[in-house]
Amino acid sequence: MARSLFKGFDLRARPSVDGLAVNSCSFFQANVSLPGLAILAVLDDEDDEDEATVLQVAEAVEGIQKEGGGARLSKRDNENETYFIPLGFPYQLPKTYYKGSDPEWESFVQLSKNRERRERLKNELVAIVWKSVGDHPPLQRILGKQMVPRKFWIDIDYPDILPPEYEQRG
Repeated sequence: MARSLFKGFDLRARPSVDGLAVNSCSFFQANVSLPGLAILAVLDDEDDEDEATVLQVAEAVEGIQKEGGGARLSKRDNENETYFIPLGFPYQLPKTYYKGSDPEWESFVQLSKNRERRERLKNELVAIVWKSVGDHPPLQRILGKQMVPRKFWIDIDYPDILPPEYEQRG
């Protein structure tokens, strides 16, 4: 009998862990990846029209579920048979700052100059929070049913950098 340096470590448990990993990946592919590809294929096939209808997307998902994940995804699959195989994990690209000419930055500048719009946005945010807290039963028991926002302080911070971008080799 082979002795292990670690007490309680069973070498026979390894195949069951491997089987669990393979089954989990198969389940993910059959139930998440393929319906998502069908939705993208329907949206991709509808380039001529404005947009795909919800019924077309639902029919594509139902077709995949009925056929057990083996439905035809797109007419273009036979034409272009390139697949992306990820190698490694995605990594974040270096941060880039906004330029003065960026449309997002210009919208931040417009918002900072428009006091009326800023106050309206703050009041809308307070109303959303007030409604969600008022509809929460445990908080109603603690704070009472008649909650009224009296004072609030909300600062609007504008980001200096663009949202993070990620890249993956493959």
